[in-house]
Amino acid sequence: FFLMIRRPPRSTLFPYTTLFRSTDYYEGRDDPEAGQYEILKTHRKWVSDKPVDESQGNITHQDIIKQGEGKYIEFKPALLYNFKTGKPGISVKYIIAKAVAAFLNTDGGILYVGVGNDGIIKGLEYDYSIFDGNKKDKLKLEFDQLTRHFFPAFVSNYIHTQIIKINDKEVYVIRVFASKQPVVLRN
Repeated sequence: FFLMIRRPPRSTLFPYTTLFRSTDYYEGRDDPEAGQYEILKTHRKWVSDKPVDESQGNITHQDIIKQGEGKYIEFKPALLYNFKTGKPGISVKYIIAKAVAAFLNTDGGILYVGVGNDGIIKGLEYDYSIFDGNKKDKLKLEFDQLTRHFFPAFVSNYIHTQIIKINDKEVYVIRVFASKQPVVLRN
């Protein structure tokens, strides 16, 4: 069966979504509130402002990046490296954590680290310049530390990460699924 999300009216006191489990399919239903229902399946790929089923063909990460940022897609140039100071900083991690929290509290999405806001692939070289030794593992450990620092423990079940190569540059892909309960950042 499907997991349903119904958006409450803006006048409610709590800005969280209400979750419904149902075998009914609400899309295309002749109902004035039909636009307020969204169906979440466990395996999806996102393109710009709308989720796309994997059954609609092979969509590569490069295709998604070309379409730009949207409701389900976010680009960040680095995980740790602060371009203003030229050093790693917790403020950059906080920006990443806010984007992950936004995806957790809505319908999920994909965060591409190593891609500028303009969609140009920068790679992870700035983050890698911080580390010695096995840089990929250290970057992954830094992201794990970020999730432990800013989020409750259950959040790690909704986040999947991988490092991929696009145009001979490495990009850290953070796929975030919608949380079943509201997530608040810890300071």
